Amino acid sequence: KISLMVTLDEIERRFNDMDIPETPIAIRGGIINNPRMFILSHISYIRSNPKNKTFRPYYDRLLYLLDYFDEKQK
Repeated sequence: KISLMVTLDEIERRFNDMDIPETPIAIRGGIINNPRMFILSHISYIRSNPKNKTFRPYYDRLLYLLDYFDEKQK
């Protein structure tokens, strides 16, 4: 599992280093139909609303997606 202390810059860097599929992905909490758009929009929402706890679920979902890719590589 990924630590909750991962910075948004680190999350963005990790996704930029990955080959993101164009097919839907099932993660905890739902299905991502467009993974690339999901990542870009979630990072944008968080950057536009720093320290706003309402946007914590966006951060959490990015971590779930990183977990998905980490598990897939094992």
